[in-house]
Amino acid sequence: MTIEEGTGDEFLLTCFVCKNPFGLVAQFCGYCQATRQQALGVERARPNQQIVNVVPTQPKVEPQPTFKPQPRVDSESEPKTPLYPIDKTIFTPAGSATKPQQKRQKKVKNKSLFQENLQLRSKTIDSWQKRNSKLISTLGLISFVISAYFSTQSIIFSTSSPESAAQEHLQLGVTRDAKYFEGFPDNSGIRFFPSRFSAWDDSSAGNWVTTSSWNGWKGNATVNFAAGGGSYSGIPVTAKYNAEYESFLGIFRKIEWKSEPPATMQIEYPRNQQLSIYINGLAAGTVSRPVVSEGRYQMYPGEFNVQFFDLSTGEEVTSLSRTYYIDAYGTYDLNLN
Repeated sequence: MTIEEGTGDEFLLTCFVCKNPFGLVAQFCGYCQATRQQALGVERARPNQQIVNVVPTQPKVEPQPTFKPQPRVDSESEPKTPLYPIDKTIFTPAGSATKPQQKRQKKVKNKSLFQENLQLRSKTIDSWQKRNSKLISTLGLISFVISAYFSTQSIIFSTSSPESAAQEHLQLGVTRDAKYFEGFPDNSGIRFFPSRFSAWDDSSAGNWVTTSSWNGWKGNATVNFAAGGGSYSGIPVTAKYNAEYESFLGIFRKIEWKSEPPATMQIEYPRNQQLSIYINGLAAGTVSRPVVSEGRYQMYPGEFNVQFFDLSTGEEVTSLSRTYYIDAYGTYDLNLN
């Protein structure tokens, strides 16, 4: 009897995974594609590993004559007739088998507490708006009407400048016209200050600059009236005006500006009888016999200057001299006692 040494490629082992014959030196099972370590039972197959379910088949062995040696099979060539049925689809390189594509699962971001509160508030507001849609629509319409009214009325007020009325009235005052004091019942019974003692250099100016500011809703305005030109002082006369409203188009109002009453001054001379009086550079008698007597007067706007001189020496008593700049409104007091 002759015993021939094996080549090492004989299928003498059994695959632990699929129970089919497994080569002595094979690195993977030709039937289920399990690795050598898995086929020998050393390592367990991975859960996601693709294993071919192959039912083991018994190889059909031809009866061989007694003591007839098996033909040597070259390890580099395949046997013409394999001892076992081979599925060519099984013999694919390891790792080349197509793996089922797994869908990527999007990570679900945990919503922050702020986002949850915001969504909850949004849902609450949306629900409230649906329940009160009629009320919201009514309030919206009312708001629109009110807004349109105030916008239109503001435009009317913004175009109601007091400058035209102020220029006409202040021009009378700076030119020392007695009509300047007319039309003010609050000053009735108060004397006009004599115009000949109201001389003012700026009165001869032919150009006057007017600046103004007003608020139609509050009903007040301020106008500054100054002589233009380098030869004049340029100190402005300030006037105050109040609004008188008249109906316009039924629901709106327009303004007619009315000046506040002219400024007044209370005059009281010192008790020294040995003093002469000069008003705006003109002699106005003495304290004992003044040309302009004591009392309250309605004043023209502009500079007002009073000087006193000692009758015995002719020197000015500067401690008693006074200079005022009178606006078109207000109250002044010349009390030298």
